[in-house]
Amino acid sequence: DLQVHHSDILYRVSLQEGSEGYVYLLFEHKSYPEKWVSFQLLRYMMRIWEQQRKQKEKLRPIFPMVIYHGEKKWPYPKDFASLIAGLPEEMRPYLPDYSYWVCDLTQYRDEEIIGAVVLQMSLLLLKYIRQGEFWEKLPGSLQLLIELSERDRQTALGYLETILRYISGVRKDKRDDEMRKAIATAFPSGGEMVETILERWAEQGFQQGIQQGMQQGIQQG
Repeated sequence: DLQVHHSDILYRVSLQEGSEGYVYLLFEHKSYPEKWVSFQLLRYMMRIWEQQRKQKEKLRPIFPMVIYHGEKKWPYPKDFASLIAGLPEEMRPYLPDYSYWVCDLTQYRDEEIIGAVVLQMSLLLLKYIRQGEFWEKLPGSLQLLIELSERDRQTALGYLETILRYISGVRKDKRDDEMRKAIATAFPSGGEMVETILERWAEQGFQQGIQQGMQQGIQQG
């Protein structure tokens, strides 16, 4: 049931007291503030616990995380009880309550976004995708692919395909020259494969063109 939401990742961790436990991370990707996100996350958590109960497992702790990259700072309280209108303090202990954590990318400087190459690149793209300075920042984000390309060129090009799909779906100001410059920075020796991808995109439309370009480029490579 949860696969359609791409929402849960399970980690086995060592707890401080020495025992092992499992932590679920719920990732909800938001480009705009949403008041009801704590209600949405609670539904996901209940599904996970219900599945564990059916499988006669122990209920495991869940850490709910919201990745946010909107234009404004996240404005809503993070506790579930804040959704209950006119809640008397005396009733609070008898209602479900929890808080979620917001990773607000707009509040991080670029140099504070660290980690694996793909993670850094993804978070930087999310941070700037709806901003006016997106095209200026794109080459620096894609440059992170250089390290990956040196290890596994085909995997790096697969990530490039995903990135181009995402940009095409979100940005309305398609700038072929800026895209070509950014990709040339990330793949300085990309050769025919990169050229084919860009040409197909420009000539035939993104979705069909990128697929044909990848197939032709891989065959040529």
